[in-house]
Amino acid sequence: MFLRQAVYLLSVLIGILFIGIGTLPALFAYPFSDGPNSGPSSMWDLILMIAYEQWMFMLPLGIILFLGPIISVIKQRRKS
Repeated sequence: MFLRQAVYLLSVLIGILFIGIGTLPALFAYPFSDGPNSGPSSMWDLILMIAYEQWMFMLPLGIILFLGPIISVIKQRRKS
């Protein structure tokens, strides 16, 4: 029982993280770069670049990871 709760909690936390990263492109502009081969100037710029390239993967996966355990717990409580 404890292991199941730990997996559910970890899934929800990772889901929240992925949803947060997936929504960053809607909130912030793409980081400015000086040239075609210039890299990110800070860690935040790197996170934004990754978010812009991976948002279509992270947002749905985050929603699934967040809602999956919640729906499972609700179904188990209805049975008992």
